[in-house]
Amino acid sequence: MGHIQLALRTIEQGHVQEVEFVLTPQNPSKLQQNPRPTLHRLRLLEIALKKYPTLGINKTEMSLTPPHYTFHSLSHIISQRPKTHFYLLLGEDQYAYLPSWKHAKKLRSLVHMLIYPRAESLTSLSFPLGSGVELIKGPHYPFSSSEIRKQLRDPHVSPKGLPEGTLQYIRKHGIYQDNK
Repeated sequence: MGHIQLALRTIEQGHVQEVEFVLTPQNPSKLQQNPRPTLHRLRLLEIALKKYPTLGINKTEMSLTPPHYTFHSLSHIISQRPKTHFYLLLGEDQYAYLPSWKHAKKLRSLVHMLIYPRAESLTSLSFPLGSGVELIKGPHYPFSSSEIRKQLRDPHVSPKGLPEGTLQYIRKHGIYQDNK
């Protein structure tokens, strides 16, 4: 739910008119981890976004050859829709890792970045804010995807922060029930 709230806040503040969530089959920084089946993750995203007409799903990475680096994916998306002005919406925690991303400097020149705070301040960022990077104002959402996935291993726990309908789908299909 945190990602949805972040996207809605970005729209409410007038930064963008709509937000597309890019579903990646395999994050290149998590190659040692076995991702959940892409079709289940796609269905979960569809369920989560169904009542938000300004939020959509971009399936571009599902058709690209791995590894799925953000720079390559965005370059492809922009080439398909050259008249659209794109932004990259990141949480502060992900922005802090940007220097380690493939083609990080090129990525910063490719798109304007909107950064949402995950903590009280952004003073500890290793990659400085600057031209083409804007902060979004808003409350801190205490939801962590990693923590939610960890809680989902216990079938008796109903984690807070899950979009409506997703917990039922997760339980029905046994997603996140293993100890991975």
